[in-house]
Amino acid sequence: MKLAILMYLDDDQDCVDRLLKEVKVESFSRLSVEGHRPGPAGGWYGDSAPYQSGMLISVLPDDHASRLVDAVAGCTGVQDPQHPIRVAVVDVEQFVCCERNIRNEGEES
Repeated sequence: MKLAILMYLDDDQDCVDRLLKEVKVESFSRLSVEGHRPGPAGGWYGDSAPYQSGMLISVLPDDHASRLVDAVAGCTGVQDPQHPIRVAVVDVEQFVCCERNIRNEGEES
């Protein structure tokens, strides 16, 4: 099992939705986040203005996570190429639900 974390600008929501559909990621959580990165000072902030961004997390079988990584790597058409869609994948040692325990191999116990 893998934990996939997608980071993207709000303007790329449609692209992210398309990627999820292509890879068949059906179960995920989505958060609105304020993104920051170094940049020229401007406006009220004194630093670069924060970016309205999204973060999506999903626990996936290894093959789905691999397909998601490939889909993100091949993705084109983001609104701002300086802020591409990013994905991080982390190994999940255990994934437990309140009603049942799901092992890494995808077997239920």
